[in-house]
Amino acid sequence: MLRAYPGHTNIALSVNYGKFSEVAGVSGGEAVTISLKEKAGALTLQEINNLVYTYDINDYGGNEVVFANFRCVTVGKIAEGRLYRAASPIDNKYGRATYANKLVEEAGIKTVMNLANTDDEIVGLMSAEGFTSQYYASLYADGKVIALGMPVNYASDEFAEGIVKGLVFLSEGETPFLVHCTEGKDRAGFTSMILEMLAGATADEIARDYMLSYVNYYGIEEGSERYEMLKNKNIMQMMCTVCGLEKGASLEGIDLEACARAYLAAHGMAEEAIDTLAAKLK
Repeated sequence: MLRAYPGHTNIALSVNYGKFSEVAGVSGGEAVTISLKEKAGALTLQEINNLVYTYDINDYGGNEVVFANFRCVTVGKIAEGRLYRAASPIDNKYGRATYANKLVEEAGIKTVMNLANTDDEIVGLMSAEGFTSQYYASLYADGKVIALGMPVNYASDEFAEGIVKGLVFLSEGETPFLVHCTEGKDRAGFTSMILEMLAGATADEIARDYMLSYVNYYGIEEGSERYEMLKNKNIMQMMCTVCGLEKGASLEGIDLEACARAYLAAHGMAEEAIDTLAAKLK
């Protein structure tokens, strides 16, 4: 994708959940020639991906849970009240932090995996004018929040190592757990997927939970062409990556729990920590 955002100083060359420079094998200072392969060749894809949401809760019927993309995850063998996911309760870039923080406090969250921010960024957000997420700030002050500042390239070693670091932190903490990034869609979606796989969830259950974020943000109807396309190119591919399968491969007959355990172990998570985490979820 060739991306030009109003107000930005650079045009960006992007690739879904990855780094264009690595995929194309180019580095800073090199000249790049871009040519059109086929007129309107990606038009349908572009139209399906043209997703827009607002920052006004009134556009979501005043529903705080939908607006904050907040939910308790109970797929597979995950027990009620153990795992939650949400849009950021601390970064109010999209107007959702105040609502997310309120819901997080009501849920009694005790341990937080923040995939989006670094510690320096969290300190900056807490000192900003108009900051209202006091419950989250209290968790951070008590050492109950791990700040991972992770990229979105889920196929990279850097991403996997960040996931393991965060999940080890959860394994040592108290439930209820909260997993969040900025929107609570993709990095939080991947992390939730790993936890759901550990808890014996099916691919369909995992995909439905992931896609609920797209229903919440964009009002996409389950089963629609756009829904199925986004599901297949996002969450289904994430599961294939964890299972070591080619993109588009069938997950039928695949032991997702075993794949999640192997993925975490391969990136440095001890078996004991994996067992502890799984037990806390169940």
